Amino acid sequence: MLPCAPRRVELCRCALLLPAAFALLIGSAIASDIRSQSEQLLPPFEVGQVLAVSTGQPVAFEQWLAGLASADVIYLGEEHHNPAHVRAAITVLEAILVRKNRAVLLMEMFGWDGQAALHRYKEDPRYSRDAFLADVGWDKNWGGAFEDYEPLVAFARQKSQVITIALNPPRFLVRKVAKEGLVTALADPEMARWGVRDQPFVDDQSYRDLIIGQLRRCHGGLDEEGYQRMYEASLFRDEGMAKTVDDWLHQIGPLVSYTGGGHIQYGLPVPNRVLRRRATIGDPRIKQVTVYLHSFDPARQGEVQELLKEGIADYLWLTSLSAHGAPRRCR
Repeated sequence: MLPCAPRRVELCRCALLLPAAFALLIGSAIASDIRSQSEQLLPPFEVGQVLAVSTGQPVAFEQWLAGLASADVIYLGEEHHNPAHVRAAITVLEAILVRKNRAVLLMEMFGWDGQAALHRYKEDPRYSRDAFLADVGWDKNWGGAFEDYEPLVAFARQKSQVITIALNPPRFLVRKVAKEGLVTALADPEMARWGVRDQPFVDDQSYRDLIIGQLRRCHGGLDEEGYQRMYEASLFRDEGMAKTVDDWLHQIGPLVSYTGGGHIQYGLPVPNRVLRRRATIGDPRIKQVTVYLHSFDPARQGEVQELLKEGIADYLWLTSLSAHGAPRRCR
């Protein structure tokens, strides 16, 4: 090849580089096509699968259920009012009862002020359903169709080996925090009555970033004070639920905690707070398992990949959609 004239050097360089660049483009396109073909060859996710988040692979279901019985706490994170998730909770409880003599079911849907009614409903067959719902304040404390959760409550009621526990702080206290802020609300005598005035409300940065981020995405238009109070109400609830779990640990286990998925995501809201509480008393070695229940739309396979990549929980259980369809996600 003849040497380039000085004024043509850059042109010659471009001419020499073009074949290499073209080869890179072709190679990139081929690699992309190979990846696309490989992804198409992967079996699609299916309703009913339980995926180990660490590997992204389905587990052997019956073997996995058997292993859950060895946990101290099993956190099931549901999408509210999805009957498939209630059935999943019953499946877990049934598997535990086959292998263990007792189990404790802790439900977010009931506040501590409804515990007496929960106990009576289990022990007294003459206690009517309507009276029970009135006494636990279902409409004001949770709301929506009780029928969506009734199979789980009925299962626990029928099984003498299952104790049902109200997991949530009283709703009126949560609302007080949301309205007045945590510091002011904690001065209320009711806080002392319910044993939460002196609780360790730890404001760790990872949890704050997660909750504030989700509040901004899902509840736009608030001022900074509004977001802060909603955050503090979330902190109050999660610490309160962690207190309930901690109170029941090692008493009669294993525990099955049934809450919205937001309370178990990435282990931050409730599971980490339970571990922190155990560490303060020199008992950090408890076995906790988080299971995120996901209403699965086969047309939205990418959502599953995102949840796996994010490390949403220890396990991802793909269930059928509820009558409401795929829920709005604010992660």
